[in-house]
This record gives sequence, C-alpha cells and structure tokens, in this order.
Amino acid sequence: MPVLLRTHGAAAEGVICYGAFENSSRERMPMPSQSNTNAMSVLFALAALLLISSPSSPASAAYPDRPIRIVVPFAPGGGTDVVARTLAQEMARDLGASIVIENKPGAGTIIGTQAVAASDPDGYTLLMGTFANAVNPSLKA
Repeated sequence: MPVLLRTHGAAAEGVICYGAFENSSRERMPMPSQSNTNAMSVLFALAALLLISSPSSPASAAYPDRPIRIVVPFAPGGGTDVVARTLAQEMARDLGASIVIENKPGAGTIIGTQAVAASDPDGYTLLMGTFANAVNPSLKA
C-alpha cells in the first residue's frame, strides 16, 4: 500500500510525485487531477444531501405512543415511591403520556430489577434505581 510521506504545496495536473513504499523502492505516482477532486466533492455533497433529506422511519409513531411504566422496587408509601410519583407527574406533563407506577418490593430490590431486565427493551419500562441497585451486585462477589 503506497504511503506518501510529504507534499509541498499544490502540484499541477499531471505532475509525478514520488512516495515511500513498504518495500523501500521508489515508484512513480501520478497526483490526482483537479477534476477528480471536484467530482469527489460533488459526490460527497450529494450523498450528504441524500442522507439528510431521507426520513429514517416514516411509519414509526413519536415516542411515547402508549403508557410508560416505572417499576419501583420498594413498598408503596416509602421515600423512593414518593420520589417516583413526583417524577412521574413531571414526566407525564412534559411527554404528554400516561405514566404508571408499579411497586415490586422484595429481595432487596432484586424482584423489581429482574422484572425490568426481563421486559422488552423498547423504552416503555423504566426502573427507579437507588443505591441498593449499585450494592446488590457486589454482594455476589
């Protein structure tokens, strides 16, 4: 594979430049002409325009198009539940969607966390994580 070591300024069309190659031999390499460079610029601009103008998924609906579920791995009425319900009110107002709080207490947050981990990865099931979610994996070590 040829590797050009240095170039000094712009070369006129048809000028031959020498480059260093892996086998240390010298070979003649023609410089790219100005018309080739312009053609590449036009092709790049057309490709960029095509990518910008084409919709990525015209058939998909805007998120969220159904209720969002927040799983709280603690009993109802606790501090985490109160924070989750306050957060859900703000989310419902900002997103314009229904937010459902689902409490799944037990096993030091593992039951609720496993329920979220087993759900579809579609962004409609969220976990109200706490410090316990960071500590539980270290207990298995």
